[in-house]
Amino acid sequence: MLEPPVNSLFVLALPRSLSSLTYTAARLALGLRAPSWTTDGEILNLERFVHYAGPWRDSCEKFTTCEARPDLFNQLMNFLDEIVRPCGYAYKDVVQPFVAASWCARTHLPILTIRRNVAEVAFSVLRRGWYYPMGAATSQAVNTLD
Repeated sequence: MLEPPVNSLFVLALPRSLSSLTYTAARLALGLRAPSWTTDGEILNLERFVHYAGPWRDSCEKFTTCEARPDLFNQLMNFLDEIVRPCGYAYKDVVQPFVAASWCARTHLPILTIRRNVAEVAFSVLRRGWYYPMGAATSQAVNTLD
């Protein structure tokens, strides 16, 4: 007798929060598949798509907010609607937390949220030379994640 498929899982975190390790452990423990076109399940990070041949350093827009870029925000929400399968897969996002959090709030997909001290995240991100989170540093955007 075949077992019913396991619901998909969405791992939501900020960069440098041990999300890849957590994603892999949860995916393997639950018997979920990774989307073949991503690395570590990063569904909204173009630079982590397996077939992406462009530069690997902050070339794609990240930390998109509805207030700053409603057109792109809605495109990303629609992309998630179209691409996420409800059963059998694990997904992850660390570069579009406002989009992912909004999308996850309206779905019934199980969500694993990793919370790490923001100061530690900032230190780790700056140490790597990643400056893209600064673009989302508005009070309105920060309140969206609470």
